[in-house]
Amino acid sequence: MKKYVGKIIDWIKDKSYTTLKTPRVIHIDGGLTNNRAGFSLAHGEPIEINIKDKDGILKPTFVNKVVVDAVLYWQPNKQLGLQVSLNNIETIINELLGFLNIVCITYDQWNSQTSLETFQSKGIRALEHTISNEDYYELRSMIYAGGIELLPAEYEFGGLK
Repeated sequence: MKKYVGKIIDWIKDKSYTTLKTPRVIHIDGGLTNNRAGFSLAHGEPIEINIKDKDGILKPTFVNKVVVDAVLYWQPNKQLGLQVSLNNIETIINELLGFLNIVCITYDQWNSQTSLETFQSKGIRALEHTISNEDYYELRSMIYAGGIELLPAEYEFGGLK
């Protein structure tokens, strides 16, 4: 995993001071033995998009486009007896806190209480958020409207298997 964190740190070192101070958020979807754990780092950039009002008329509106900066995942392997290290996820976030302006960390509800308390004690806004159908609908709308910038398809940040 250090190899992937090193790539993030290298990416950070290439950024300007202003870019490093951009508010960023992290979301963690936990897994342990049966499912992957996932981590995404993102920030917002104001853009103008056209949104239909209640009468169906397109009106220019400013929104924060979501820009995904990094994605990591941990893959458990039952045959090899490997499970996701929740401590490793927390360690990576702590390392990133030293470089980036992380303003909020969200976890799904599974096995997150200890990490939430740890980050809250450091003054970081840390919340539980389980992804809902409404979140998927909003994501779909944002993709159609150009409100999300995903990592390029050929981009390989990696995962731990």
